Amino acid sequence: VGAGPAGLSLALVLLQNNVGVRIIDKLSSYHRGQKGFGPRTLEMHHFLGTLADVRGHTFPDCPCNIYKLPGGEEVVKTFHLATPQEPTAGVPYPNTWWIGQDNHEAVLRAHLAKYGCSVELSTELVAIDQSPESVTVSLVKTLADGTQVSETSSFQFVVGTDGAHSTVRKQLGLSFLGETRAKEFLTGDIYVLEGLATDCWHMWGDFSNISMTIRPCENAGVFSISMLLKPDDQLPTTRQEFIDRFYEFTGRRDVKFGELVWLGKWRPNIRMVDTFHKGRVFVGGDAAHVHSPAGGQGLNSGMQDVLNLGWKLSLAVKGFAHPGLLNTYSIERFPVIAEMLRRSTNLDEKTISTGADKGQGLERGGPLHQLGVNYRSSPIVFDTRQPRDDGSGSNAYEATGPLTAGDRAPNSPLLDLTSGQATSMFDLFKATHHTVIAFTSDIPTVISALVSLLDKYPTGILTCCIVLPTTLEPVPQDVALARVRVLQDISNIGYQTYEMTAKDGDVVVIVRPDGVIGAVTSDPNGSERYFSKIIF
Repeated sequence: VGAGPAGLSLALVLLQNNVGVRIIDKLSSYHRGQKGFGPRTLEMHHFLGTLADVRGHTFPDCPCNIYKLPGGEEVVKTFHLATPQEPTAGVPYPNTWWIGQDNHEAVLRAHLAKYGCSVELSTELVAIDQSPESVTVSLVKTLADGTQVSETSSFQFVVGTDGAHSTVRKQLGLSFLGETRAKEFLTGDIYVLEGLATDCWHMWGDFSNISMTIRPCENAGVFSISMLLKPDDQLPTTRQEFIDRFYEFTGRRDVKFGELVWLGKWRPNIRMVDTFHKGRVFVGGDAAHVHSPAGGQGLNSGMQDVLNLGWKLSLAVKGFAHPGLLNTYSIERFPVIAEMLRRSTNLDEKTISTGADKGQGLERGGPLHQLGVNYRSSPIVFDTRQPRDDGSGSNAYEATGPLTAGDRAPNSPLLDLTSGQATSMFDLFKATHHTVIAFTSDIPTVISALVSLLDKYPTGILTCCIVLPTTLEPVPQDVALARVRVLQDISNIGYQTYEMTAKDGDVVVIVRPDGVIGAVTSDPNGSERYFSKIIF
């Protein structure tokens, strides 16, 4: 329920896992707006196979110019919201990129279409009734002539990704505690014909009081606008009202505007649910949590919600999931979102308190890139190298210390010894299966163990591979084994990235379909111990 980025991404995960879906949205048209993609979201798109199409519509983060007032032309400071980083083997997408929500959703809908799935617009969920075996929903579809058609259908599960005013959340009776901020923003997109450079943000004013921001977008000539006024000021509602207010505030009458694409208003809320599911009904994205705009965490958090839930739902629908597996969606995501709200709220308050005239409080990056988001305290992950008790000492947003189970699985370059082609860890990871990676030099013994592991579980649930050290010479020639992929590390990067040492011996790393390390073990029975909590 809800065809924004979170709902579309979840539908794609399920379809890739051969699980049938219906996706509905009560709106009669698709969404607009501008969203920032953090590094972790780009990685998620890599796993989904949508990255190349998405990147074709993105616009790189660019410097921000703050202009002196009055006058509005003299630049008093130039800075980046997040300091640009160079790609590394472990983090190939280190920077934020921007994309129009309409373009993002169009890419996802195109991938859904490959599975024969399309969004049912003008279709509203009005009631939910669930039993231990299924969920019955009442739907109302509004036809082009205004006629309304009612429908009652039953499903194994229902997921609400229907935004901050979620009907699904309200039907479940979930609490949505928090606060609504007094300030109100004008947002939208407009064509700029002349007067503003297309390689930077343009900012005027003070975010503690009144401000104006205009940023170039991926579509040529289109700029995203954001305006903050005093609580008692009237926001513009038309193209001309916006232009008049822009000229009045900035003094920049040299800027010439073209067609208005869209205009809307938005008031920040800071809220989250008390649980992410009840019975067979789940919520994710803005239906589960909303926040201040500081840090750009909303879309990125919603993507991680549905990647976490999607593979678990897929196993449940097929009858393979351990009875407690679906409960771990809320267990794992709740502390992450609570920490996200705390951080974004602190940033918002810092921005308001310092203002934007000096750019203080606006810098982003670091933990907000979400590369440190982890599930170390999850009951379904374990690590024999770094044993933990309940993970209570860890921070859900910053994975400090040695790499361990529950952390993001890093990338590294690899050589496929069967094909002779270059590949990478990220190319192995998919939303459709667990990836069992054995770091070893003992090919015959480990391959035999991995084949035995494959035989224990339903086909397609996991894939197995061996990563040989760079120093292994000569590399065996007979490695064309269909069921176990044999790879070799390049320049020892993989062994270093995954923190393998000679004293560790043979180590198995199990990466979940959401790109999170589920287990690290040197125990011969460690893989089965992990899957005993996942697969029934």
